Amino acid sequence: MFLFGLGLGIYWGEGDKISKNAVRVANSDPAIIRMFIKFLLNICNLQQRKLLFQIICFNDSDPLLAKKYWANELRISGEKFGKIVQIPAQGKGTYKKKSRNGVCILTISNIKLKPWIMNEINKIEKMPL
Repeated sequence: MFLFGLGLGIYWGEGDKISKNAVRVANSDPAIIRMFIKFLLNICNLQQRKLLFQIICFNDSDPLLAKKYWANELRISGEKFGKIVQIPAQGKGTYKKKSRNGVCILTISNIKLKPWIMNEINKIEKMPL
């Protein structure tokens, strides 16, 4: 029951609500991605081989080190990651040390899963205080 609520909470806070069929969570914290994977495998009964991964790096990141970091943290092959996108510098912002390991995006395309997750979140939203 805990993992069910946690997975929905992660999606509610960090998941893509716009796309029709893609279940997508992006975060710079590997623990959040790991727990969402656990939710998908144990609660949603999905197969790990169907999970797709992508990394977005900032201009102060090394894409190869980021891939190695995420592969190690998620205990998956580095080959599971598609093309790594590196965001170029954008002005002189005050935020100097961005996430050195970038952001990992976990995606699964499933026409039944996305509506189910959104329906469960909708039930939570309607719960009285």
